[in-house]
Amino acid sequence: MTLLEEILGGENVALEFKEARPKDSLKFTKTVVAFANGKGGRIIFGIEDGTHNIVGVSRDSVFSEMDAIVNVISETCTPSISPDVKIANVQGKSLIIVDVKSCPKTPYYIKKLGMRDGTFVRIGATTRGVEEYRLKGLIAEGENLSFDKQPIRGATVSQKEAVATCRMMTETARKNSLDDEERKAVKPMTVKWLESKELLFRRNGKLVPTYAYYIVAGHVPPGMVEPRIRCGAFKGKVKGDFYDRRECEGPIADQIEDAYQFVLKNMRVGTKIVNSQRQEVYELPLSAVREAICNAAFHRDYLEPSNVFVAFFDDRLEITSPGGLVKDFTIEQAESGISKIRNMGLAAALEYMKDVEGWGGGVSRYFEKCDELGLPPPKVEELDGGFFRVTFYRSVIEDGVALKVKDGGREDNREDNEDNREDNEDNSELVLASIARDPRLTVRQLAANLPISKATVERVLKSLQDNGRLRRVGGTRGYWEILK
Repeated sequence: MTLLEEILGGENVALEFKEARPKDSLKFTKTVVAFANGKGGRIIFGIEDGTHNIVGVSRDSVFSEMDAIVNVISETCTPSISPDVKIANVQGKSLIIVDVKSCPKTPYYIKKLGMRDGTFVRIGATTRGVEEYRLKGLIAEGENLSFDKQPIRGATVSQKEAVATCRMMTETARKNSLDDEERKAVKPMTVKWLESKELLFRRNGKLVPTYAYYIVAGHVPPGMVEPRIRCGAFKGKVKGDFYDRRECEGPIADQIEDAYQFVLKNMRVGTKIVNSQRQEVYELPLSAVREAICNAAFHRDYLEPSNVFVAFFDDRLEITSPGGLVKDFTIEQAESGISKIRNMGLAAALEYMKDVEGWGGGVSRYFEKCDELGLPPPKVEELDGGFFRVTFYRSVIEDGVALKVKDGGREDNREDNEDNREDNEDNSELVLASIARDPRLTVRQLAANLPISKATVERVLKSLQDNGRLRRVGGTRGYWEILK
């Protein structure tokens, strides 16, 4: 992109225009510190504010203005910021370009205003004062600390409560195991392990929880909005009328499982015959969708007063998380298979509970799985306001596939016959019989115990719930209830 094209594109999260150096230096230095606190940015002097007309800087004063800009930044901003200042010529007029890099010693602020009032961040194309929760995050970032591993001031956890959390984590890890061998290999979670991973601290004989511990256990950290995953299925291609919705609350592992079950409930599924065998065809890659939900839950910025959103539309599934990508990390790096973790304590806990399978490759796997199904590549993007979104595009299953679509009760049958109904009923009875013996069986455990695939189990469970024969009570630690 040329400089002229950049100017014509207008101001954005990393670009601001100034007609001239303001007499009140705060009118541009607050943007300098905002860029340093964020992912960097550029200020161009010589562009008329509002109209974006190129007026230029007087050639007689351009060098003195450059020196003045550098001196003002040096004198007013702390810690020290060293911008790259240069001259450019566009349409025969001189412009001063000030490039500010993302800086590591956050928070950067205006000296005379102090840290609390002088710290600024970039939101979209505007520069704003920092809220208390965001300032805490910048302080932790500047000290190279994971915010979720910071102890919660004034809070304590009893030994009994900590042991109960350990028991819950152990049960979750075993339920998420693929088979009996993997289940037996799960080592019981201990308070000592939580201390070693800095989810708990022991001070003066008392256990002090971190933000990560509270999120894992399902408590609301003080000073934070209750973290949730909010799910909605909409009629059409824009947000409007719901035909299904769910609020996922409680322990983070439960939220992930509940959100995934919501997706399964509203996903189109069909069958096709391959080598005389009937196979299920889901419109989206289940493993990639579940991983995207997990990533949204543990990569999100928990200091942001918002939620993870899972939204179904007629043509797509959007998974949106607050906080955007971490500093000094790009979309291109994410798509190449690199991972940079924001919440180290939470990530360790979710890895133990088998909600994530190691680090790296997550976003790149979304592309691989969609390609395997012949789907358009997913869209991965950062949104204005500090959000990160993954969009999966729903498939149109062609003729030759027996498609049953149930979107919150709306059904579309392209092909149905006695063989399909008999097969579905047989599988339903197998699943119900297993659940009757042990209502706490997970999808993976049911598939391991029955002569049908995991995909078939998921399809049967969805059908049983849609038909009012079965319901799920609770999340990961919940159970199945047979209704009729």
